[in-house]
Amino acid sequence: MYTTKGYSKLTKEEILIRISAIDIFNYYITNFTSDKKSFCSELRKDNHPSCRIKIYSNGKAIYKDFGNKDSFDCFSYVQAKYGVSYLDALKIINSDFNLGLDGSNSTIPSPILLGLKDKKEIKVEKTVIQLKKRKWNTNIDKEYWGQYYLSCNILNYFNVIPCSHIWIKKRMFKISNHNPAYAYKINKNTYKILSPYADKKFKWLSNSTEYDLQGYEQLPEQGDILIITKSLKDVMVLHLLGYNAIAPQSEQINIPNEIMKKLESRFDNIILFYDNDPAGNMGRELICDTYSLSSIILEGDEKDISDYIKKHGIEATKMLLKTLI
Repeated sequence: MYTTKGYSKLTKEEILIRISAIDIFNYYITNFTSDKKSFCSELRKDNHPSCRIKIYSNGKAIYKDFGNKDSFDCFSYVQAKYGVSYLDALKIINSDFNLGLDGSNSTIPSPILLGLKDKKEIKVEKTVIQLKKRKWNTNIDKEYWGQYYLSCNILNYFNVIPCSHIWIKKRMFKISNHNPAYAYKINKNTYKILSPYADKKFKWLSNSTEYDLQGYEQLPEQGDILIITKSLKDVMVLHLLGYNAIAPQSEQINIPNEIMKKLESRFDNIILFYDNDPAGNMGRELICDTYSLSSIILEGDEKDISDYIKKHGIEATKMLLKTLI
């Protein structure tokens, strides 16, 4: 993690590790009470509610003013509200939320001292995802999952569901045989949906949170080694090879302290296994610094254990893990 004098740098990425975009909008928009309700702009004269906070399926939150077509993320909104630079907006947020980034106090007068109301609780409704299951198709599904040596039995064990139809907030999408979609069912109403051949923007959809760990429900009550990796695909490959594993929704999400305490009480050793790339390195430092975990990485062209088994096969991958763990 990038640091200055022992402190994390003041960047939007570091801020969003600690607080959410909704927290920021909540704090600085007096009229914002729910992502389902329009409200009057505080940036201009607005007699009729014309603004909304739109929350996308990937968790991104954007301020939209349908009256004059303004659109802001949480940081540019603070810029517009107080007429400051991007860096000064970060300083204001750092100061008001007492984040301590860069180890310095902001020289910008804190808006809370200027009469900004205290934070209020915002009710954010979870995106509703529904789906219709289809049968496993030998050709379509084996082409994708077979390259990772994952059978239908393993996919079913980890609640991977092949979909024929998906509804996002009641909008229906019919899934083509040439562009399959698979829903990772994390719990009763929580899904992460993979469309492996879609454009990057549409490859993933989810209504999960930081508390939804992939593979958690399949863990034994007690065990020797637990591996924290970066995807359910990697979790399933590690399961195939005889290892217990879980994955958060993103390498940039830290595991909540209360969940980590439970895991530490159940497993003798917890090892982090993230990609050897900028996102993986940042996530590795975040979790390892927080919980003092040991970590392993792949050296070479393959970015993760799924890519490795795809290229080298089961036996070579087993040998690799023996040398790493």
